[in-house]
Amino acid sequence: MLSLSGCQQEPRPAWQAAGLPEVAGRKVLQSFPAVAYTYELALGPCEKDRCPWAILLRNGKRLIDTFTLPVAASSGEASAEPVDSLWGADAGLQAWSTGAEQNYVGAVARLAKLGPSTDGLLVTQRAGFETLKRSHLLLVREGEKLQRVWGAEEGQGPTWSATSLLPETGGSQSIAYWTGFLSDGVKEPDRVSIEKLTWDSSSKSTKASPLPDPSTPLFLTVVAAYPGVPQARYARASRGDCLANFFLLSSDAYAGLPKGKTVVAAIDVLQSRAEQAASAAKQCGVTSRISTIAAGSPAEKE
Repeated sequence: MLSLSGCQQEPRPAWQAAGLPEVAGRKVLQSFPAVAYTYELALGPCEKDRCPWAILLRNGKRLIDTFTLPVAASSGEASAEPVDSLWGADAGLQAWSTGAEQNYVGAVARLAKLGPSTDGLLVTQRAGFETLKRSHLLLVREGEKLQRVWGAEEGQGPTWSATSLLPETGGSQSIAYWTGFLSDGVKEPDRVSIEKLTWDSSSKSTKASPLPDPSTPLFLTVVAAYPGVPQARYARASRGDCLANFFLLSSDAYAGLPKGKTVVAAIDVLQSRAEQAASAAKQCGVTSRISTIAAGSPAEKE
């Protein structure tokens, strides 16, 4: 029997294996059809060690606009990676990343139906090594142009942020925007707050309001309560990476929890994801309960 192992072809890059094109030196990584238009997440063209990420807007086969994302890559080769609850975007999505350690840059995009006649693309990038930093922006198509209508970047220190699409009545979507301080100290707990960004068609901009509100409760998945931050941090660390996506939060910030405690918990805008967090905790060998935080409940203290 003749062996052909020496003639096997090299694996094709992920973008090429998916059947996506290369346009003017840009590798199209992912496509997002929206009625008569299509958004595309692309990488390149590269000049030396700088490879910009970009969003392309296409009408049929015609490229009509391009928006360059703020953080460039140092390599033109991207690979797919999964998005977890601390990545900075909707968990379960597929992101794309380039480089490693100090040269790491990742990007993820998702189509947003902001109103009956308004669509856009919500994009999150993260970059760095030991301390990852995230940036978010919302691009809206106006005619045949891409307009940046909202954006946010993390500050210095152990800050954290995330964006997620949130279904609204009538089929539209709003954006949930998390901001947090992930403490690396002994006594201070993490702090997390969430606001909702809703599209206002008259001003063609987003309007921010705090969550929870009367139509959107929050869901707190609590694993356990401890006397203080050191005990909670030790308990979480003792499970390895199993509870790495759970925060250490002050129980005083939420109704229905014992006061003066530090809880190991996840917080979300969707009950389905809270249930997924509870299932993940169960796989770690710990039980949890989900509390609903309605409008009027004590909010996270700043």
